[in-house]
Amino acid sequence: MLTPIFDPTFSDHSFGFRPKRSAHQAVEWARQAIADGRAWAVDVDLDSFFDRVQHDALMGRVARRVHDKQVLALIRAYLEAGVMADGVRQPTEEGTPQGPRSHRCFPISCLTTLTTSSTGVGSASRATPMT
Repeated sequence: MLTPIFDPTFSDHSFGFRPKRSAHQAVEWARQAIADGRAWAVDVDLDSFFDRVQHDALMGRVARRVHDKQVLALIRAYLEAGVMADGVRQPTEEGTPQGPRSHRCFPISCLTTLTTSSTGVGSASRATPMT
């Protein structure tokens, strides 16, 4: 339901957790970039990224595109639903639910600052020469 709202705002060079995109396509894009004479590929390590997303920051980004207050309340409840540990519900103050039913477009919307243009300009944890 929300993918059509958010996906068009993501960089064409972003492949992770997106419909009809794969790691194989990312590798093919990098190969083509080398063939086209580009000198750099940016590899962003998202270790525990989804565990650390700040709820308020994420809701601010979502609210820029989703204006229905009931939908926003539902998303907030989803984020704050908590986790079960040893049969006890524990609250979550950060991070997003993960798994096959989770909606990855929420945290991915936070990544748009990492892929800000088609030229690959942005910030990343590691840049690797392709030569």
